Amino acid sequence: MLQECGLHAADVDGIVGSTPEAPTMQAVLGIPEVTFFATPAVPFVNHIAVAAAAVHSGLCDVVLAYHGAYRLAWNTSAALRDPFHCACSTWTWPLTAPTHP
Repeated sequence: MLQECGLHAADVDGIVGSTPEAPTMQAVLGIPEVTFFATPAVPFVNHIAVAAAAVHSGLCDVVLAYHGAYRLAWNTSAALRDPFHCACSTWTWPLTAPTHP
């Protein structure tokens, strides 16, 4: 996505997202350094508002805003087949009730 916008990882100096957490996204995408990150509550419009406020206030110039909570492995079958989503989840699939003897 960054390349489609004419940007490189080094251009991003702010990260606003939900799941996976900002440090994980920073490492996965190879973003060298950020001056701002936040994890606002859903819905995604909150992420956009926080990103706009960070740029407007001068905390950063380019913000990567994302929201992946609805695409976690336990929410959709497509996400369940995606190894990136499965690796970032903190739960295991399938979720099963404990068995009792």
